[in-house]
Amino acid sequence: MFLSLSYKKFNWQINLYLLGYICIAVIFNGCISGPSLHYYTLENTIKPLEDATPLCLQVSSIRLAESLKRKEIMVRKNSVQVDYYSVHLWASSLEELITNKVNQTFLCYQSEKKLPDYYLHIDVLNFEEVETSTFPVAYVKLVVQFLNPNSMEVLAQKIYSIEKESPNKGVPELVKTFSLCVDEMINKIYADAKNIKKP
Repeated sequence: MFLSLSYKKFNWQINLYLLGYICIAVIFNGCISGPSLHYYTLENTIKPLEDATPLCLQVSSIRLAESLKRKEIMVRKNSVQVDYYSVHLWASSLEELITNKVNQTFLCYQSEKKLPDYYLHIDVLNFEEVETSTFPVAYVKLVVQFLNPNSMEVLAQKIYSIEKESPNKGVPELVKTFSLCVDEMINKIYADAKNIKKP
């Protein structure tokens, strides 16, 4: 009988240890997995430009400011301080997202031209949320060079800057506002390209 009681006590201790290990494993696994991440891309909200003699524009290169090379969406707290969302990230690099959006808008792949009318080099200086006391503001600033497709000579350079308030404080609406900013810039880029005198 003594052995039976000892065995039961020993068995109960083992079960208690196993239960403790399981609880620790569950808690540890929860700590490792952390909060769920949310990924965003730029929305293609603009239709191909309708023109009797459409220009074919294509991004040849794009360069980001160092602070924008992270996938986390950037937030400007004030004139000297920035921060990043921990769980709201771009689905791919901003270089790829902006390049795809611009090139898909101009649809050069549908053109019969062997070369685009102009290549574009884009420097992305700002692509960030500006923190305000009300709704967040999307701020986008690009420097665009229009290049001769044959010589890659710079024919013109323009600076485009847009600040647009998001309709609410949610990050999905903020990302849609970023897309609208790029849409407006695309229209301006196309209009400026039409006014460039070809060499």
